[in-house]
Amino acid sequence: MTTGGADDGAAEDVTDRSRRRLLTTIGSSAVFGTLGLSGCLGFDDETTVDGRVADDPAVFGLPFPYLPETAQLNPWAGSYPWAIYPLLFESESLTTPTFDQQPTDLIEDVAIDGPTVTVSYSDEFSWWNGEPVTARDRWVTERIQSFVSDVDADRPIDDTDELGELEASLLTDDPIGTNAMSMSLEDEYTLTYEFARPLARPLVLARVLGGVHNVAAWWFDSWLEDLTEAGTATERTDVVADLQRTKLPIAEAMEIGYGCGPYELAEVSPNRLVLDPFEDHPRAASISIPRLWLPVAMEQATDELVADGAIDGSYGTLETLRVEPPAHLEQLDRYRANDGMKLVCNWRNPHLARRNVRRALLCALALDDLVERSGWGEPAAVQTGLTEPLDRRWLEESVLADLHRYPVAADHEQAAAYMRDAGYTRDNGDGYWRDGDGNTVRIRLRVPLWEEWAAPTELIQHDLDRFGFDLELEQVANNTFFAYVDEGSFDLVPWWTDGHPFSAYDPTDSDLSSLGYGIDGESEGDGEAPEPRLGKPLEPTVPVTAGDVHAGTDGRERIDLLEQWRRISGQSGDEAETAAAVATVARWWNDAVPDIDLGTDIVGVWGNTREFSWPTAEDPRYRQFGSERRPELELLKAGAIEPTGDDR
Repeated sequence: MTTGGADDGAAEDVTDRSRRRLLTTIGSSAVFGTLGLSGCLGFDDETTVDGRVADDPAVFGLPFPYLPETAQLNPWAGSYPWAIYPLLFESESLTTPTFDQQPTDLIEDVAIDGPTVTVSYSDEFSWWNGEPVTARDRWVTERIQSFVSDVDADRPIDDTDELGELEASLLTDDPIGTNAMSMSLEDEYTLTYEFARPLARPLVLARVLGGVHNVAAWWFDSWLEDLTEAGTATERTDVVADLQRTKLPIAEAMEIGYGCGPYELAEVSPNRLVLDPFEDHPRAASISIPRLWLPVAMEQATDELVADGAIDGSYGTLETLRVEPPAHLEQLDRYRANDGMKLVCNWRNPHLARRNVRRALLCALALDDLVERSGWGEPAAVQTGLTEPLDRRWLEESVLADLHRYPVAADHEQAAAYMRDAGYTRDNGDGYWRDGDGNTVRIRLRVPLWEEWAAPTELIQHDLDRFGFDLELEQVANNTFFAYVDEGSFDLVPWWTDGHPFSAYDPTDSDLSSLGYGIDGESEGDGEAPEPRLGKPLEPTVPVTAGDVHAGTDGRERIDLLEQWRRISGQSGDEAETAAAVATVARWWNDAVPDIDLGTDIVGVWGNTREFSWPTAEDPRYRQFGSERRPELELLKAGAIEPTGDDR
């Protein structure tokens, strides 16, 4: 199971995918699409371990956007190579843009019996040093993560049986929650999970097979032993701090055989990594590319490699590259992803708490220009909280047809009409909209200091200033930005969305990629209803007639978002029931615009078609990826790319 650590070594919650994605963006910039990275390291000596050179037509080139002397493979420490690590390990599942998740051949079976889920691992896989890959690796991962996440809790730990049940300190025991209550290691190849209630299969697979098998029990056992024996919170804090300081350098990983993918590390040098086929891998017979060459390449160096034709494939689209690609690089597939971008609205701002002000803000933005200049894909055609592939996956055509279509191009006339409907005026001579008390619409927009976000930030500022909002823009360093997000100290912030209902409509998650409510129980200790984060409602109203943005009180009905979430996330034999709940929340989102959908990512795979033979255009594997959304790495690991034998 994939865990994560910030670049400063701070541990990261295993479920905090968006935060890690933010850190990945910091560490590797747009390596997935534009291959734009920071820094530069030369690669003048291109001879590999056995005398082969980089332009050998049988060698497949991929950029390595890290310094080998600092990149390391302890996922609880910093400097983890997020952009490339799936190449070194086996994925436990692959998913698609419509969030259809399937176990890989590492997993023999996932048996779901009500709230009990049993995962059986294959006994055919091994680490590069010959140690078996087992369910115990995953069990050790979750055990350690529970201590890391709960490091400050002063609770006794009396579970010393290594095959015992995981004390679910980081996992909710809330009946609307979707995390596991407990996990038991039945034998070396079998794990059993207990959930508080039966869950929908997509959620089950996301919870039990959500990552890459990148933690070896034989290397981390001693840490788990130390954490288990620590009797106080102080002692556990010391052990966790030591864990987060301890690096597993890539060169050491090569020496000790720390990896389980079909390609193993053969060379780690200051200028490159080289991987050769791992002969004892179950798919070894399917691997036909004899060597992978990963030059250390950042920014200009990477661009030069792409322009020179030394990079043989990548996730993304050729149109987003900053250099002219050579003719033998072709776009092999291009499609809408389940990922997207949105503007998160903090309803504790008294203006953004008003439905028509949020609608006006949406109409004031030129979404088409915004996503084009930012590389954020295609503008959101309909506001549902879902990205386009998931709209079509879960909402019937009749439902989509009834929903209101807000303008994609800036429409200040419509925006002004919404503001007037909300009781605002703009006749005071200074250009600002003001409420009935004379207050300007002051909005704090917080963004990180990233070069690739400069253009969209400028556009947002331009559009909202021009419309008459009193915008306070603050572009801040990463740590400050994280703090603002964690504390809710913002009115607007750009953020990612996973775009599927099992994340976007989740009120239990505090992550902004979901609803961001952070509801961890049905009621507070005093019996009061839980209070969602950022001031958003649990029981909003929706128009009786879908898409009727002018519906008055008599034309609206109240819904319970927690109840809709139970229906979406719960185990059901009737997909129509789940779809009906998804449609109900989509109707609310379309009317209320709790956050503003900006766009759906456009992604794909491009590659060298002169020296390598790729699957046909219709092959579904172009749209199957692991936790880091790198289908080209999974194609390599599956042996789906073969040398043609032609010279470069």
